[in-house]
Amino acid sequence: MLFNFNSCQIEKEKFIPKFHSCSNCDFSLIRLYETGPQGPIGPQGLQGIGGPAGPQGPQGAAGTANVIYSEWNSSLSGTFAAWSVPAITQGVLDSAVILVYLKQGTAVYQLPYDNVNGSGFYINDFLFVGSIDILCSAAYNLNQFSFRYVIIPGAVLSQSVRGNYEQITNMFNITP
Repeated sequence: MLFNFNSCQIEKEKFIPKFHSCSNCDFSLIRLYETGPQGPIGPQGLQGIGGPAGPQGPQGAAGTANVIYSEWNSSLSGTFAAWSVPAITQGVLDSAVILVYLKQGTAVYQLPYDNVNGSGFYINDFLFVGSIDILCSAAYNLNQFSFRYVIIPGAVLSQSVRGNYEQITNMFNITP
């Protein structure tokens, strides 16, 4: 139904507030577009449909969560000791890098160690399932040193594991 405002005393764009009725009009007019105070927040709407998947992100840096290392062990003695290391399984021997270090005072050396000054001093390590055997020359005793191992699983080996003790501990976030 079309309304004809030409015969009414109200202007086309100005409605009298709230309610209008006149003898020239055959209808009553309620002002609908007046702005009132803000109403309460309505209920949560339905979840929209998901958008397309985003692009693949860049490859992250290799993690160190699977690197296993021991505390410094100073309990070995004599010229030969079998150090029990349950973390060394056949799978670890087949696919990981196992580094063994000795510490004397503040100096740290990777095994095997052979003093090249002609003194004949050496310390060797031998890796087995469940143990690391350590052997030193007869003039020394293993209780003069502390030992530590670092096991780097094959999944982490995508990066180079070469370096001295400080570089290895930095690379794998190991407390020295």
